[in-house]
Amino acid sequence: MSVLFRLFFDICLFRAGPEDVPDSRTLPWWTGIAAVITSLRPVEDFWIPVVVSTVQLVLLAWLVRAVLGLRNLTERTHQVLSAVFGTHVVLNLAALPIVSWVNRVIDQPPPLRSEERRVGKECRSRWSPYH
Repeated sequence: MSVLFRLFFDICLFRAGPEDVPDSRTLPWWTGIAAVITSLRPVEDFWIPVVVSTVQLVLLAWLVRAVLGLRNLTERTHQVLSAVFGTHVVLNLAALPIVSWVNRVIDQPPPLRSEERRVGKECRSRWSPYH
C-alpha cells in the first residue's frame, strides 16, 4: 500500500508516469473507491456528494478510455485510470488540512456589534427625514 501511495505521490510530482503503475484490473476500482471516499466532506445530506463524486469519476473514466481508444492505447487503460484516481486520492489528502481550516474560518460567527453602535443606529433612524 505504501509503495502505491509513494508511486502516486511521485506521479503528482512528475517523477513517474502512468506506465510505472502495475497493470491490474482491480486497482482502478480500489483507487476509484478511495477517490470517492477522500473527496467527501461532512454535509447534512450525505448521499448527494457520494453520487456527484461517483458520477464525476465514471465520466472521467469514460473520457480516459475514449482518449486512449483514439490513440490506440486501450491496453493501458487500467494503468492510466489507476494513476488518475491514485493521484486524485493523494491530492485530496494533501488538501484536507487546508479545506478544514477554510471551513473553520468560514463557519466562525461574525463579531457582535457593540450595544453603543446598535443604539446609535436606532437613534439616527428615528430622526431620519424619510420616516
